[in-house]
Amino acid sequence: MYHGNAQLYADRDVDKVRSRLVRTIDAVMHAQERPAYLMTACRIDGRLGLFARDVYNRAPFRIQVTRAGLELSDDTYVRMTPDGMFECEGWAPFRPEYIVAKNLPGPRGREHENVNKGALLAFLFGILRVGDVGMVELHRLTSTIRDARVVAEDDPEQLVAALRSLPR
Repeated sequence: MYHGNAQLYADRDVDKVRSRLVRTIDAVMHAQERPAYLMTACRIDGRLGLFARDVYNRAPFRIQVTRAGLELSDDTYVRMTPDGMFECEGWAPFRPEYIVAKNLPGPRGREHENVNKGALLAFLFGILRVGDVGMVELHRLTSTIRDARVVAEDDPEQLVAALRSLPR
């Protein structure tokens, strides 16, 4: 199953794919009333965050990171509540402590620095948003993710270790 060009879900069980399709249609159809983002809620050691690296349930990195200890929601979308929290099917609303994203290297001479933060992080959310981002939503979004730590590791084991070592 795809959303545009993004591969979302695959399973040999047609009923599972149908169920996922119904959830996807619902998220897309209601995205103007309840902002939806193409990312996954995640949890490690009771701490909640957002997984924005990929959404395909069979992506190798996703499988490896779950084996290393990161729990990922079964829902392909997170939705923003009116008070700026995120929620998904089966999970209570939460404010993310961290955001798992790909590394965005800094400019020449600072390539080692991850610049996926601040306005660029808000831009990432805009890219992953289903539909348009309004001004009120943008303000709510930036207020919500302002204190979230961006974690960008390319090795699944190192990613989990980095998440576990985040200060509380």
